[in-house]
Amino acid sequence: MLKKSNRIAGVAQLVEHYLAKVDVEGSNPFARSKRRKKMVKPFLLMFGVLLSGCTTIGYASPPPKDTTMVASWYKHGSRTANGERFDPQGLTVAHRTLPFNTRLRITHKGESVEVRVNDRGPFVKGRDIDLSEGVARRLNCGGVCRVQVERLH
Repeated sequence: MLKKSNRIAGVAQLVEHYLAKVDVEGSNPFARSKRRKKMVKPFLLMFGVLLSGCTTIGYASPPPKDTTMVASWYKHGSRTANGERFDPQGLTVAHRTLPFNTRLRITHKGESVEVRVNDRGPFVKGRDIDLSEGVARRLNCGGVCRVQVERLH
């Protein structure tokens, strides 16, 4: 994703391009350029306000304290999103919105494991949480399964 300043610069280029095509004051290039300069700032201000209203910073609100999620598991990767080395046998999970180091209790078919969020994902539609291979083995989750997730803190 582009930084906000790059997005505004991109909008400025679009405005300049649009105004270059519009003949505002007839065929006099000097009058046209003066008029264009006067029109650029209001356009930039308008687009800046629109962009700032459409962008969000951070993540969506976390799920409720106790909820059911669709889980899958993964075992490949070298680094997690928080920078630590990925351990396939570790008791860690990936979630799109929960803050790193959030402790969770995950339950599946009577088996329960306490885990820590250290990665982002899953990036597959219809899935809510990615379990490391170690967590999936302890929960006997072979592929995709429904799990009960409880935030501990």
